[in-house]
Amino acid sequence: MTAMMLPWRSFRTLPFAGPFTVPFTWPFAGLLTLSACGYSLDYRLPPGVSTIAVPLFVNDTFPLRREIEFELTALFRQELQSRARVRIVDSAANPDLVVRGRIREFREWVVAETRTDQKSESSVVANVELEIENYTNDTVRAERVYASEPFSIQSGETFQDAQRRALRNVAEKLVIALEDWGDESPEAAPMP
Repeated sequence: MTAMMLPWRSFRTLPFAGPFTVPFTWPFAGLLTLSACGYSLDYRLPPGVSTIAVPLFVNDTFPLRREIEFELTALFRQELQSRARVRIVDSAANPDLVVRGRIREFREWVVAETRTDQKSESSVVANVELEIENYTNDTVRAERVYASEPFSIQSGETFQDAQRRALRNVAEKLVIALEDWGDESPEAAPMP
C-alpha cells in the first residue's frame, strides 16, 4: 500500500502550524471545558419553557412619558426572540411564562448647564420592574432594571436620540434579567 501524500511537503508548512497554533487553541479548549461544566454561551430559559406571554408594559412614569410603554414592550419582545428559541404568545394561550413589566421612572436628568443656564449635558434615566410568572414550576420572581444613557446637547444629540438608546439598553438588560440562573434566585416564591 502506498501512503497518501498531502499537498503540503511537511507538517511545518501546514497553514495552521506554527508558533501561534498552541496559544490560539487554549481559548477554545477553555470554552470546551466550561461547556462541559454546565456553562453555556446560549440564552437559558427555565426548563420546559417554550412559550412566553409579554403583555403591554404599564407606564407609571411621572410626569407621564407617553408612548414609551409601546416601544419598550416591542423592543423587549424583539430582544427576547433574537436571543432565545421561544414563541411569544397571547396571555390567553396558556403560556409557560408570563412577563409583566412596569415602567417606574423614565426621565431626563440635567447633568451640566452653560453659563446662561442652558442644558449642555443630560442623561435619560430608566427604572423598570419585571414580574415573571413561571407556570411550569409555579413560581413568581421579581426583577428590577436601572439604566442611564448620557447625551450631549452641545454635540447635537437630542433627548429622542438618548431615549431610543436607553430603551434598547433597558430591553437588553430586561432580557438578561429574565434569564434562568437556576434556584439561586432569592426572589423566587411559590405562586399563591
